[in-house]
Amino acid sequence: MKKRTLWALLLCLAMLASLLAGCGGEKKETAEDGRGDVIKEEPAPTSEETLPSEPEVNFEDFYGCWEYWDYDIWLYVYGDGTYEMYNEDGDCTAGSYTPEGTEIVLDSGEHFALDGEGGLIDGEGDGLFASELPDFTPDYYFDEYGIGMR
Repeated sequence: MKKRTLWALLLCLAMLASLLAGCGGEKKETAEDGRGDVIKEEPAPTSEETLPSEPEVNFEDFYGCWEYWDYDIWLYVYGDGTYEMYNEDGDCTAGSYTPEGTEIVLDSGEHFALDGEGGLIDGEGDGLFASELPDFTPDYYFDEYGIGMR
């Protein structure tokens, strides 16, 4: 009888040890509600990660003559902080501009940014391409004043 009791006790200890071995080892996280769907919290982003970084802008890329795709208007941006804007008749408006962020802002309030494809885009969404100023002197001017071309 002692042998049976001893065998039963050893068998129970072996089963208990195997149960404990299956539950032990790797500790798994569980949700407090017992469903087992643990949601790990991510660390808070740093200030560098929360703000999108502005692209590097070389303001020399704004310098030169630009012509609107859809209008007969030319913008000439100089490196000294000034600009001239011409219409199809050659009438000119001049002023200064300020670099702000990734744009230049004319003293008239108009904004221009690089479009990433070699052109500019204004605050209204109209595009400009690199160009040259046309010769605004009309032919009739020479005829009217009797000036001959040599």
